[in-house]
Amino acid sequence: MRKIGIVTTSRADFGLYRPIIREIEKKRSLDYFLIVTGSHMSKKYGFTLTDIENEGFRIAERGRIFSYSDTAESTAKSMAKSIGFYAGAFVRQKPDLLMVLGDRFEMFCASLAALPFNIPVAHIHGGEVTEGAIDESLRHAMTKLSHIHFTATEEYRRRVIQLGEDPEMVITSGAPSLDNLKNEKLLTASEIKKATGFDPSEPFILATLHPETVGGVSNRGMALAFFTALEDSGKKVLVTMPNADPGANEIREIIKKISTGNRRFFIFENLGTRLYFSMMRHASAMAGNSSSGIIEAASFGLPVVNVGDRQKGRVRGRNVLDTPPDKIAISVALKKVADKDFRKSLIGMKNPYGDGESARVIVTALSRPGIDRSLCRKRFHDLGPERK
Repeated sequence: MRKIGIVTTSRADFGLYRPIIREIEKKRSLDYFLIVTGSHMSKKYGFTLTDIENEGFRIAERGRIFSYSDTAESTAKSMAKSIGFYAGAFVRQKPDLLMVLGDRFEMFCASLAALPFNIPVAHIHGGEVTEGAIDESLRHAMTKLSHIHFTATEEYRRRVIQLGEDPEMVITSGAPSLDNLKNEKLLTASEIKKATGFDPSEPFILATLHPETVGGVSNRGMALAFFTALEDSGKKVLVTMPNADPGANEIREIIKKISTGNRRFFIFENLGTRLYFSMMRHASAMAGNSSSGIIEAASFGLPVVNVGDRQKGRVRGRNVLDTPPDKIAISVALKKVADKDFRKSLIGMKNPYGDGESARVIVTALSRPGIDRSLCRKRFHDLGPERK
């Protein structure tokens, strides 16, 4: 059997892996194990290791790599620590293939650690652009460290090929998260209220703001403008907390300050895949800079106010309104997404990230002959003479 090591580092990527793992479990020719690290192992970020354990997935390695702060220094030290952790995991588990997803530094370090072991790497969600985060550089570096690529759109596939990758090893699969939307039974309003105490039958905005990690943007200033605009909107707001990036603590401080004593703000550290998508189905709008507003929201025809540059460059549907991190601009956008005509214009829109068949495409490709260590002898694919 082909043994696939799957690296999961946060609540975000684990949700995307779920349909892929379920599809792998159907294949007699494939086996898998999970390498769990990053914010999964942190109580501050909800200790989501327990979510994986509750799903019954096979965990072979657990590693604590985070430092206690969210500074650039602590991030760099976590990167150094994580490479050593992955090296030990590869020695113990001997994977035939490593699967990584997205652009987090923990994923990059896994790809880098696999290099001297000659372990071929399958990368999901390459070729994308996010100009407001260090993830932009990490993602493209991961492309060069990887050997088979699964992109969410055809545009992203062309970009991966532009980076010199073999076109035969670059496959447009769509976004795996849409498989969850297709296959999961989402919760009703009464089920959500029973599980969380939050009543989604009343109109609310689903909000998430992550730090921008390049460009010198003040994350504190952005957070203050964003959450003040939400407060001034008079709407009920459900806030999910930012991920473990440099600058996240500043945003958390603003959230706590504005939400304290405010009965219209409801704060959740982590909702999990099913509950989060259920909230999306019931929300009247989304706001912030989460990739879920770019990728999944279109499947619900859900209006989105996308703030700042963190997601700048990504393909998006007509449901997304981009705005600078300015209180007045955000307030104007929030009013527009509440407009009945705007919401009506989104009925029947098509999601540019696929149709919920990503896991089948990915696992079929990983099952074919030739997905082995021979892939590690890479050749740069030239696009030909430069056109003038």
